[in-house]
Amino acid sequence: MSPAQAAGAASLEGGNVFRLAQGKFPPDLAGHERERLRGCAVSYIREVCFRPDATHYQMLCVPEDAKRDAIKESYHLLMALIHPDRAETAREEWPADWAQRANRAYAVLSDDAARKSYDRTCDALQAFRAPPRPPLRRTRKARGLVSRVARAGVVLGLLAALLVMLTYLDSTQDPFLFT
Repeated sequence: MSPAQAAGAASLEGGNVFRLAQGKFPPDLAGHERERLRGCAVSYIREVCFRPDATHYQMLCVPEDAKRDAIKESYHLLMALIHPDRAETAREEWPADWAQRANRAYAVLSDDAARKSYDRTCDALQAFRAPPRPPLRRTRKARGLVSRVARAGVVLGLLAALLVMLTYLDSTQDPFLFT
């Protein structure tokens, strides 16, 4: 899985990931590999397909230029996995509202007019989003400066505490004690 797929920016082919989550594997896969792969597919569906900001395309694991048949197949495979009526045969519990979310996504993507409107809305929202900021990178010189400033702050703090303690001790002593 690519980083873009893991982040939900690019989706896996829905039919494959949904089949793997259901436990439908190629015949040449070993038993322990099957369970590991099934667990990964289930995690992908939970973390990418149904994250709060997932698009309808990401939820159904179809590309934006997917044909109606591919959308329908992906929807049916997903619903076979998460629908509450199949809960008694499912290995995992799926939130009940996820089936409703998948129904809405399919309703929008299977209707040409609704899909065009949805695509325009997504494009408009994308235009307003700020581009991602690159991570802050510190040079070796900057890291050295930060550590020197931190050390100086600790030393100054200790000196200030010592000065406060000496002032306090000086003010609490009895002036006749040493005379």
